[in-house]
Amino acid sequence: MSEEFQQHIFEAFARERSSTVSGVEGSGLSIVKKPVNLMDGSIDIQSKLGEGSTFTVHIPCRLARQEDAVPKCATERVDKTGLAGRRILLAEDNDLNAEIATELMGEEGLLVDRAENGARCLEMLEKAPAGMYDAILMDVQMPVLDGYEATRKIRRLGDPWRANIPMRRVGRVILAGDHCQLPPTVKSIAALKAGLGRTLMEHLVETKPSAVSLLQTQYRMNEDIMRFSSDYFYDGKVESAPDVKYRGILDLDIPIEWIDTSGEEMHEEFVGDSFGRINKKEGTLTLETLQHYFERIGKERLLDERINVGIISPYRAQVQYLRRLVSRSEYFKPFRRLISVNTVDGFQGQERDIIVISLVRSNQEGQIGFLRDLRRMNVAITRARMKLIILGDVPTMTRHPFYKQLWDYIQRLKRKE
Repeated sequence: MSEEFQQHIFEAFARERSSTVSGVEGSGLSIVKKPVNLMDGSIDIQSKLGEGSTFTVHIPCRLARQEDAVPKCATERVDKTGLAGRRILLAEDNDLNAEIATELMGEEGLLVDRAENGARCLEMLEKAPAGMYDAILMDVQMPVLDGYEATRKIRRLGDPWRANIPMRRVGRVILAGDHCQLPPTVKSIAALKAGLGRTLMEHLVETKPSAVSLLQTQYRMNEDIMRFSSDYFYDGKVESAPDVKYRGILDLDIPIEWIDTSGEEMHEEFVGDSFGRINKKEGTLTLETLQHYFERIGKERLLDERINVGIISPYRAQVQYLRRLVSRSEYFKPFRRLISVNTVDGFQGQERDIIVISLVRSNQEGQIGFLRDLRRMNVAITRARMKLIILGDVPTMTRHPFYKQLWDYIQRLKRKE
């Protein structure tokens, strides 16, 4: 690969112009890069045009402790898919892809025979007894006979079983996501100006609304926790499933609280671009608030029912400070396995019985920084199943209309109770 192309190799759909292979999407390395980054790893590339390339993946791994060991499950795997025992003919020229696909299908009880290319797939199908294969999984880009031509030849076979065997290839893409949640992370100003601050999902919602479907029933949150997000972000269309609508931990408890930290001299401090801001007094109050709620629930019930907690802050410095407070607290020692502390981004896709949010920002100017990106806050306030506690400076936060509406909504809930 050229040195110029190596600068763009992890970009989705990027391809070296000198490539002699057609039809390749060029998305493989961008896909690989994401899980490597999540594991704090890196990918090193050594490449010389016309000679070849070497890719080295570095992933830091610590030695497992005894308490990290996961006991083997004694129960046998239950086939919930109805796929066990079915035989698949897999046409895939890439050895690694074939191995992965075979392993994944094998875990579901499928029997897999592999063909290295389209011609071999056609040959194996013609020689197989009628009814031997239940389906064919066909790669498109293969040597000797590609997936398109192999499919045409199979459909022209005289035997109805062979000619009509189910075959699958990627013909469409279904995106599952939420354009009202975490925004894309764009570090390049030029890329941001070019429009990469908008996700593909946002673009589809705006330009192809007929192709977008909203899943309107949620199965996580108490109705009062869910309602504000539904009304603000989804036009009130999201509803709660009956079995979670009134879920709670304590009787006569208000599912959402906002504890105003103004007037307590809980001022934010800037600690650097990488870690953002910290509010130590608010961090201390955060744990005091959680301890008070734990005392209302009771230690025995917390441990017996394994009621879990997520403590969220938008800023890494505050997260690290809160983690230190939890680790040093004698009171929380029995509950440490039930408590997770992380940034909003770190909690994406997760949920807890109790969520406590430390907003950090507290200043005379009403500056709230990247908390103006409401998609991030939508993630934070929708992680809780049964109890949401927010700590923040009300005069600072409510200068923004979103937080003013959230504060007013919580006050209405209090008056209703």
